[in-house]
Amino acid sequence: MNSFFGLPKMKIQKYEKYLPTAFNDSLTMLEKINKIIERMNVVTDKTNELVDFINEFIETYDERMKPFIIETLYNMSDDGTLEEIINETIFSDMWNDVDNFKDYVNNELIKYKNDIPIILTCKSQSDWEEEGADFRWINDAIEYLSEFRNKYKLNGVRAEIILESNYQMQEQILVNGIDLGWITIKSKDEKVIAVRSFLTERIEATDNSTSYPLFGATNFGVLPIIDVLFEMSFSGDSSGRHGVFVADGGKAIIRPNKGVQNAGAVGLYAWNGGWVVAYGSNFDNANGAGVQCFRNSNINFRTGTAKNAGTNGIYLGSSSVVEAMYADFSGASNRGAWIYANGKLNIREGKLNDCGAEGIFAHYNAIVNCSSVEIKNAGKQGIRGTTGAMINCDWVIIENSIDEGIFIDYGSSLNGNYADIRRCGGNSAVRCENGGRVNVSHSNIKFNKQRAIYSNRGGYISVGNSDCSQNDHSGRDIDCARGSIVVAIDTLGRTGQLPLNTVSEIGSVFFEEN
Repeated sequence: MNSFFGLPKMKIQKYEKYLPTAFNDSLTMLEKINKIIERMNVVTDKTNELVDFINEFIETYDERMKPFIIETLYNMSDDGTLEEIINETIFSDMWNDVDNFKDYVNNELIKYKNDIPIILTCKSQSDWEEEGADFRWINDAIEYLSEFRNKYKLNGVRAEIILESNYQMQEQILVNGIDLGWITIKSKDEKVIAVRSFLTERIEATDNSTSYPLFGATNFGVLPIIDVLFEMSFSGDSSGRHGVFVADGGKAIIRPNKGVQNAGAVGLYAWNGGWVVAYGSNFDNANGAGVQCFRNSNINFRTGTAKNAGTNGIYLGSSSVVEAMYADFSGASNRGAWIYANGKLNIREGKLNDCGAEGIFAHYNAIVNCSSVEIKNAGKQGIRGTTGAMINCDWVIIENSIDEGIFIDYGSSLNGNYADIRRCGGNSAVRCENGGRVNVSHSNIKFNKQRAIYSNRGGYISVGNSDCSQNDHSGRDIDCARGSIVVAIDTLGRTGQLPLNTVSEIGSVFFEEN
């Protein structure tokens, strides 16, 4: 009988020596592979020891036992008994170690792969292949990437689509019901032209059939992260040509200083449960509203800019919420901020200068926090609240409004401690009527074209500890009429011939000069 041959041993792979980048027990990938080779060589040694034993036995056993032993070994090999004896008795612990180490290496490989994003490039020229780009169209790059499956891991698969220099966007990115939030679109140029005439496909959304956005997501779809500043051209139809539109649970993330300028319609639009994070983003020069948010949608626009909108800087309502602290909606052709129907806006320390109508217009139970906001040169009132609106504007600065600085009526309320209101027109700098309620205590309300304070038709104004002097009305800085109330304790300003600290047909002016 011939002898059995042993197994050859695997060679350790050589590698260049270099200083470690991390002074711990971590290994390079090649070192990990060599560890596997060392483990396999141990298995080989054990196997060869068994082969040597069998060969020695073959050389010395009794010739009369030879046929029986050979037959028994072959039978044990055929029915798996020999394999079971070797694996479970001799190598059981070793195989467990090998399996555990294999799982460890596979997990390390997955982590290593997830740390490196997939990077694709797009070039808009027809010779994109010769130029070394991966794709011409962004949609083709997204289609290719959508074949990857994002596992339930902390990092998962990540990908970047990089727009080469001089890229022109001539397509729409419309997402319906799938999550592409693991893809980021970037650009080598500071700004990328989006050709408006190519926005021809309408996106389907509940009660909205007129939207042809550059980027759109519906039915809980998630757009790729937008890390590019696009500028929409003037070619083609402008109607419904929004910059970014999300609806019916759709989501979008726009990075700081990125977004869509010069949108044909609305710059950033969330509708019917849409959700957007656009911290510090840029949606200037929209032909419609800069930012629009309706039907229980939510936008984070903190530190963003949507200046010079063709209609309203920001327009929201129907129980929607916009966080816009430090945002700038100046230069709107109509209202800087228009909020209604239980919409909620926080624009603390924001700017709403040079608007064609009101700086802020709030009605139908809208809620607005505009503390320390700046409103200059409004075409109508600086702040207008009506029909149950609630406004907080401590430390507000309002200057040069064509009409009143503040006008509150029909059950609305405004709290504006430490307000600074100057050079405003209209009936008075602060006007309150028809059940409205205003607190502008500790304020400076001076140099206005008529009165500082006017409460009329059941209005209530508290202006204690304030300076209401040096306004241009011929007789009064503080005025009251038709059953209204003014509380002006420790306040500077003229009251003319008004009956003070009593109740009369005009109402009551409780006045005590500072």
